[in-house]
Amino acid sequence: MNSDGLSVIIPARNEERLLRQTLTSVLAATEHMIDIPWEVLVVDNNSEDGTRETAESFLNVRVISCKTSGAGAARNEGARQAKGDLFLFVDADTRIPPESLQRVNELSSRYDVGMFDLRGMESSLVARMWWVHFSWVRMLPIPAVKAMSAFMFCRRTVFEELGGFDEQVRIGEEWAVLANGYRRNRKAFIYDRSLTAWTSGRRMEQQRLGYLRTYLRYLAAVVYPPSRSSYPDHFR
Repeated sequence: MNSDGLSVIIPARNEERLLRQTLTSVLAATEHMIDIPWEVLVVDNNSEDGTRETAESFLNVRVISCKTSGAGAARNEGARQAKGDLFLFVDADTRIPPESLQRVNELSSRYDVGMFDLRGMESSLVARMWWVHFSWVRMLPIPAVKAMSAFMFCRRTVFEELGGFDEQVRIGEEWAVLANGYRRNRKAFIYDRSLTAWTSGRRMEQQRLGYLRTYLRYLAAVVYPPSRSSYPDHFR
């Protein structure tokens, strides 16, 4: 069991609407932690709504600021200010199951880096197909498919060794941790499908042919890395 503490890091930009349910799920998960230090950090990344006020309304939540725009920068700032030796990154629009923190803590005794399964909150057929498809794709033994920043963990020492998230890109910033962690030591990497978090598909839902367009963006990011430098980021 990890005894050095766990830091839950939640980057947030304009997340007033969904942040409350995310924090409620995270704090519910802390109730399952026994004799293990933990903290919850919300990184406000230049929000223009009530994100900061929503986060500050919760007890046992520490709110910090990141002035550099970008999901990678926000997560890295959270890691810099975190006290724990184990990082769990959760997106601000993602609900995690109650046993999450305890499970992450247990896995950290055997694995350095890991990610979990993800499903969408939307009920449409295309939304369900999207998440099932990527659930299977992530099982492939290819570093580039080890991508899922919404619900992932990394030990501090390995995070620092890998250099944290890539702040120069707007899509696939987690590859610097997940894909490189997989390359570094496959036996110390886990894709644990026993835990499933629920996340918002609004980035796809709020644009015409959003699922197709987003899928093509992901493919372009893999085959043409320069395309990773541009991506809408009204939300974090």
